[in-house]
Amino acid sequence: VGVSVQPLPSVRERSRCAEVETEVDRYTDSYKIAIEEHRAALRREVNQVRHNKMSALHSHHEELQTRSEHTSHAVIFGQELLAEASDIELLSLVTPLLQRLEWCNAGEVIAAIKVSDCLQFLPEERAGVINSHPIYGVVTTQAVSPYHCELQTEGLLNCRIHKKAEFTLSTFDCEKQPVCHGGTQVVAELQYRDAAQRRVAVHVADQGDGTYVLAFNPDSSGNMNLSVTIQGKHIHGSPFNVSVSTLRPHPGVYHCCTFCSSNGSKDALCGCGGRMPGGYRGCGHGHTGHPGRRHWSCCGNLLHNSECSRIPDAFQFTL
Repeated sequence: VGVSVQPLPSVRERSRCAEVETEVDRYTDSYKIAIEEHRAALRREVNQVRHNKMSALHSHHEELQTRSEHTSHAVIFGQELLAEASDIELLSLVTPLLQRLEWCNAGEVIAAIKVSDCLQFLPEERAGVINSHPIYGVVTTQAVSPYHCELQTEGLLNCRIHKKAEFTLSTFDCEKQPVCHGGTQVVAELQYRDAAQRRVAVHVADQGDGTYVLAFNPDSSGNMNLSVTIQGKHIHGSPFNVSVSTLRPHPGVYHCCTFCSSNGSKDALCGCGGRMPGGYRGCGHGHTGHPGRRHWSCCGNLLHNSECSRIPDAFQFTL
């Protein structure tokens, strides 16, 4: 009867498995330590926030108590003044009494006596690196106020078809302080005014520092509306006007240099500003001002598929 013998693992295989197990244990142990350190740090932050809020509440309570006592004294004094003072005494004391009552009833001071109840844990926000491990989760007392958020609007009226446009949204809290973390749900919609069903996709990129980049690539010219909302509420200025136009074509030639494209003409000009010696008005290879690569003769732009940046002659003037 034949007996089959199962091959035993080699010494090398057993050694390699043991090494990998050690690496796994070392990594997970280090990661556990990092997580525990981060948890302890987060708990310290929460405790500090609790202490600060309780201190603020105590301070505000004392302020209100003081104002309440002063108000009671002023009211009692006023009642006694009306009941017992002579006309001369009443006339001499009525102004300071009214000033005192106005101070006690200062609405802006009372309204400022408040403590924000905002305290959030954002588990998806990157918190840094501990023991070479990226750690996530931050505690914040800031809440985004949609009304105070601002969108960079420069360039919204000068968008070009088939050209990516990017604009930065900065978030702020109700006290107009910049929000220093990401994680806010920003919704942006771009649609043509002449046809509400025609929309252009807007990509929102969270930068993790309280700013968000809105990017879109319009496919046709026209006037559009860009609405930006946070928590279902429009930010300040939303919806924004967006104007999209066609790219300005290049009236020149995409050449290596003026000397070559003009067959050596001394009168030919180039938008790059370079000039060859010897009376030439245009650029040449290796000479001062030449950009070192092919470019447009009309404006000097290096990119072949680009918009001409030269101001049309009809709009050029001298003061």
